[in-house]
Amino acid sequence: MNIVICGSMTNYSKMVTIKERLISMGNKVILPDPSTNEQLKKIISKGYVDTYKLKIKYDYIRKHYNHIVEADCIIIANYDKNKIKNYIGGNAFLEIGFAHILKKPIYLVNPVPKIRYYFHEIKAMNPIILNNQLSIFKSFKDKNSVAVRQQI
Repeated sequence: MNIVICGSMTNYSKMVTIKERLISMGNKVILPDPSTNEQLKKIISKGYVDTYKLKIKYDYIRKHYNHIVEADCIIIANYDKNKIKNYIGGNAFLEIGFAHILKKPIYLVNPVPKIRYYFHEIKAMNPIILNNQLSIFKSFKDKNSVAVRQQI
């Protein structure tokens, strides 16, 4: 299965762990690659800074959208951030929307966060909550995303 991981870059090390687990199960996994940019490395190690200039310069939003187009599904690595349980930020919210419009299954590592601005919108896109259980991706042999969603 071809999987794209999305989430807050402050939790990048956790995304790498998810990627390694999924690859060990025979999946192909794409996640944002901060190794190409020193400033993004600083974001990961020190937390959020104003990043819009980097996003424009390197076209990160469009690049990750193109990854989602090619994927069978997305996984949102929604871990706690800034005292918000199961945090989903602006970019991850966009990526959930992209996947929804493209009719790709949307998986959340943890339950939908209680963020009043878009809690209902995320719920309406019908994400599948993994509760940090990635083992379901071991059994998926069929690359068809509709069939995968029906197996859940």
